[in-house]
Amino acid sequence: MTNKPLFYPLIVIFSLFIFVACKKGDTGPEGPAGPAGPAGPAGPAGPTGTANVIYSDWLDVDFEPNNDSSNWTAVIPAEALTQEILNQGEIKVYINFNTADDPVVFPLPYFDGAVIINPVFFTDTIALVSTVDAGTIEDTGDKFFQYRYVLIPGGELANIPANINLDKYADVKKYFKLKN
Repeated sequence: MTNKPLFYPLIVIFSLFIFVACKKGDTGPEGPAGPAGPAGPAGPAGPTGTANVIYSDWLDVDFEPNNDSSNWTAVIPAEALTQEILNQGEIKVYINFNTADDPVVFPLPYFDGAVIINPVFFTDTIALVSTVDAGTIEDTGDKFFQYRYVLIPGGELANIPANINLDKYADVKKYFKLKN
């Protein structure tokens, strides 16, 4: 039994020697990346991309002859047509010669021989001047000669690509995601 007391101190000294003599080595190279994890849930939908564009429904418009019957005039109320849009924005007016189900749309001003339709813009109002009665007609439940306006506030026009022709209703409708 006399060997036991000597054995314990040797174990303690040996353990201290190993603990003190060992040190942490350099970090090894980084391993390859693991596979990608599954996609997370979709976030909420963002706002529509109309860039603050204001547009009307297709509107029924009545024309009245002027005093000498040489021209016809109509008024379209447009409350969103502000002084800022008049000074810094873009205003487009379109006429649909056909029905809403089969549109044939032209930008104003419109000129076709003796038929001329010109828009004139004021705060809150779009006036139309024509050489003929170009008012909305209803025939067997279908409407013809309806009008729509598009108001583009200033600052937004600079972002329109050069290949968008504002005189082509189909281009404007597609770019600003207008509903028909």
